[in-house]
Amino acid sequence: MTQRRLLLPFVLLLATLAWCAPVHATGGAPPVQSNESGNGSGTDCSTGFPSNTTANNTIVIACGWADATSTVTTISDGCSDSFTAVPGSPFRGTGNSIAIYTALTAGGCMSVVFTLSASVASNGFSAEYNNMATSAVVDTECSGSGNSTSLATGNCVTGTAVDTLVAVGFQPVSGATFTAGTSYTIEKQNGGTGHSGFLEDQNVTSTGTYTGTATTNTTGQWTIFTVALKNATQTPSVAGGGMGGKSGLGGKSGL
Repeated sequence: MTQRRLLLPFVLLLATLAWCAPVHATGGAPPVQSNESGNGSGTDCSTGFPSNTTANNTIVIACGWADATSTVTTISDGCSDSFTAVPGSPFRGTGNSIAIYTALTAGGCMSVVFTLSASVASNGFSAEYNNMATSAVVDTECSGSGNSTSLATGNCVTGTAVDTLVAVGFQPVSGATFTAGTSYTIEKQNGGTGHSGFLEDQNVTSTGTYTGTATTNTTGQWTIFTVALKNATQTPSVAGGGMGGKSGLGGKSGL
């Protein structure tokens, strides 16, 4: 009996640590695959994937371009997926724009066709994420523009706990390089003649106010657009299994 009483505080401590272990997302970032393209002049902002997409994954297609007037005329892929513009697309800065689209892919294709209404320098980005919501995947979005070396959106106030934040930035300048914002990872970036841009992402596991941020080595006009995508699993995973079931202190647990 004395041994059982001595061990009880240690068992309670271990159970508490397991219950309070950090949560983590089960999908989202990093993407299954991603890609980028650059075009010094033209209407083509297409960016395909390195490998065939997987059915029921979410694909994100984005384009940044060096004017504030051109529009998106075509976006399609080899799977006949239905693309939906993120609210606010295209977001217009001073002399530049960004549009982001999402689709639930049927899988089995690599090509993406993205065309603009005018010939202009542009950057295209694509990313494929798994374990995302299969309907109404967009939680919220936010954007910003300026002229400096620090890119930042306004506030993205999320309504679901487990989201993947995808931020796309663009500068109508040549050869800029970018550093990811706090907690973000740059998946792809491209800097060519008259166009520089990036795609970065991160997972979050609680509702709150978030922003898309990054820095550039080149002062100039910039635009940044962030979308929060809902993960399919909205109860964050807990390491250690918690205190549920019959793994607790009762019964014949050997104490």
